[in-house]
Amino acid sequence: GATVHYSLWAELSPPSPEVLRAANGNLPAGYEAYLQLPPEITRRTRDLARTITAGLSTEYDKVQAIRSWLIKNLGYTLVLADPGKQEPVDFFLFDRKKGHCEYFASAFAILARAVAIPTRQVNGFLGGEWNEYQGYVAVRAGDAHSWAEVYFPGPGAGWVTIDPTPPGNIDALGRGGTGWTARLGRFLDTLRFQWNKWVIEYDLASQLALFKRIGGALESAATAVKGWALRAMNV
Repeated sequence: GATVHYSLWAELSPPSPEVLRAANGNLPAGYEAYLQLPPEITRRTRDLARTITAGLSTEYDKVQAIRSWLIKNLGYTLVLADPGKQEPVDFFLFDRKKGHCEYFASAFAILARAVAIPTRQVNGFLGGEWNEYQGYVAVRAGDAHSWAEVYFPGPGAGWVTIDPTPPGNIDALGRGGTGWTARLGRFLDTLRFQWNKWVIEYDLASQLALFKRIGGALESAATAVKGWALRAMNV
């Protein structure tokens, strides 16, 4: 089919802590699903959630307490360990105590739901590299990330991004290196981008339209040549 073009508007600034602390109201219909916990979640995981949030009255403060506990008490690693038959979140929280972003996001969602906070886990991409030659952000498989979203009822709130993974020491969305090898890499990426756009991803409708225009031009040219030949023969 034809290429789809769309516009996107994004609110880059999250609601203020004051707005989120004051958030109050009923969940929309069907949102109870974001409070459900799998039956295999262990008792000590549920107890940990209640311990972390003890004495806190607002959903916002509970969310921040859970996020802070995860960042302060657990470490980041890409070296995974097999939990075996142990429930994975329980294994991450109490035994392994380190993992990648999916472990942090999963643990946050479970702990938040354990204290009746509507939460969902999100998988996507974080960051990328700005390409100054073509004016786009190159997002690669290595930029894959997992985080959570918490629903705050009330005006000015809604779904709010919460990232419980410990922050790294890199610019999540920057211009990349300034050396000639980095610039050359971005230039080659520009060539790949143009090749994909105009050759690999050139959609069927555009191809057919192009061939139709070419065919029409050839037909017109052939008619003109035929007319010229007939006139020449009559002379």
